Parts: sequence; structure tokens; C-alpha cells
Amino acid sequence: MDVLRESASHRVELDEDTAKLHQPHKSWGTYRVVDIRTAEVIFATPNRDKAIGVYEFLTHQAGPASYR
Repeated sequence: MDVLRESASHRVELDEDTAKLHQPHKSWGTYRVVDIRTAEVIFATPNRDKAIGVYEFLTHQAGPASYR
């Protein structure tokens, strides 16, 4: 698991799928947005941009103080 982005409240993780060769426009694996305080998976997708978008929305909702 790789951590792509992290704030005080949320984290974007990637579980890389190493079983197959990466091809353009295909997933590297599963991206998850996790609530750090509860370890709950808020959102999971094979699409990096969607995961980063959800993360940015949640981090913005939490306010500027949540940035590390």
C-alpha cells in the first residue's frame, strides 16, 4: 500500500495490482480515501482522479487547519 496524499483527517491510499502489466488508461490498482480517525474507507475506486477529487473535497470540508 502506498500513501499518495494525506491531511490531518483523510488519506489517499493505493493498493497496487502487481499481477498485471500497467497499460495506459487502465488502473494501477485500487485507490481508497480513508478517514484517519476511524480507519473507515470513505471511497474506493480504480480511478486515481476520482479518489483525489473525493480527498480534496473532504479536506476542503474539514478546513485549512486539517492540512499537514
